Parts: sequence; structure tokens; C-alpha cells
Amino acid sequence: MLLIDGMKLINLRYLLYLFFLFSFLLSAQAEKEVSSTHAYSDCKFHALKTKDKLDCVVEEFSGNEMILFVYELQKQSLVGKPEKIIIPSWYNFADVEYQDILGDGKKMIFATFEGNSGSATLQKILIVFHFQESSFRPVLFETISYTLSCCGKSQSLDLKYKFVDPGTKRVSIQLNYTYNQYVANKVQMDQRKIWADELVWDNKNLTFYDADQETKKNKKAKFYVEKKIYQTRLDFPPIHSIELQKLSDLINKSKIFEVLMDEKS
Repeated sequence: MLLIDGMKLINLRYLLYLFFLFSFLLSAQAEKEVSSTHAYSDCKFHALKTKDKLDCVVEEFSGNEMILFVYELQKQSLVGKPEKIIIPSWYNFADVEYQDILGDGKKMIFATFEGNSGSATLQKILIVFHFQESSFRPVLFETISYTLSCCGKSQSLDLKYKFVDPGTKRVSIQLNYTYNQYVANKVQMDQRKIWADELVWDNKNLTFYDADQETKKNKKAKFYVEKKIYQTRLDFPPIHSIELQKLSDLINKSKIFEVLMDEKS
């Protein structure tokens, strides 16, 4: 009986040893994941979360993505696990700028990257991130250029944009679009379209999009590309509430890739 009880005690101790060993290994792995793989010298310094403190941003390409690692700083050390913003970039053409367009001392992140791409196709998309409610949120998602050859015709869409009243909470974006259709590399003048649009910053909801305004624009628009742009804004989930870990999937499923595809294509 004593022998059996002793064996049980040994087994229990062995199981406890395995449990603590497993817990230690998990803790070590977690610590390894949290530990910074970047150095202070890798940083670009921008006030992203608050006007009173600079953050460290490390821009890095990995495979077909650009990853922005945003670290908090303590003197000249990177603190804790970074927040990651993953931007798809099939050809590694992605580019990032930082601008304080609200005049509150905090900068937004402006990232341009490839959307629809392939043979005779290249779309360039602008996405803007703003730090709010303890997280980086997209507040703008627009096609800024697009060329597409499909189904016997070639098309191009070009967007020129500028900020009106930058540095204030009344800031808006003025958008000027030009669409061309080509046959044998010549522009079909009857298929050339030019129009303007404006997106006003909503300081209450912290976004450049207003569903009611986009619905009105969509109803008034007669040209299919213009309607597709407004419809894309309406079909996408509320942009200021998108979680970053779902961003790539949402972009890939988005109808923004289809703005040059009409019913006849």
C-alpha cells in the first residue's frame, strides 16, 4: 500500500514538473515574441497617439506586405510589444507619409499601395490611419489611380486631391477625377469623364465618410465609374470601426477593385 501511494506521489510530482516546465516554455516564448526585434536606430519618430509624445515607427517589407511597427518610447528604448499595421503590397511599391492635417499635433498615417494588379492592370490605393480609442483606425480608403485593360478596351482613372482648411477640424478633401477610355491607344473623347467630389472630416465620428452623403451622391450619379466609387464607400464596413487584424481580408474582398468594371465588361 505504501509502495502504491509512493508511486502516486512520484507521478503527481512528475506531472507537476511537466506542467511548470510547459508553463515556463510558454512564458519564454511569449517574452521572446514581446521582445523588440528592432533597434532605436530603425525608428522614424512621429507623434501619432498624442501630441505630447513621439512614437517610434519601423517600416518593413515582408513578402507581399509592408508592416508598420509602432513602438512606444522610453528615453532611447523601445517599450513593449509594437502595434502592427499590415498593408498589402504585391510588388513592394507601398509608400508611407505622416501628416498632421487636423492641427492637433497628432499625425495621421498616409499609406499608398497596390490594389488590383496583374497583366496590363495596376491600381493604386490610398488608406489613411488615425489613432483613436486606443487603436489605429482607417479613416479614408480611396483609389487614386487605376489602369485596366480588359474585354477589348483600355481604361484609366486618375485622382488629384488636396486638403481644404488643413490644420483645422473643418478640414476636407477635394477630389478631382479624370476617366479615359482608349481604343488602339487613342482616347475616345465621348468616353472621357471629369468630375469633382469632396469629403468633409466628421470630428464627432472621426471619419471622412458620411453614409447619407454617399447615398445621395450615388443616386445622382449617372456615370457607372462614379457610382461604383460611391457604392464602394457604402458597401465597405464603417471604416472608422475596422479592426486592423481584419484589414487585409476586407481590402481583398472589397469592391474597390471593381470600380473600372461596368456591366458590359
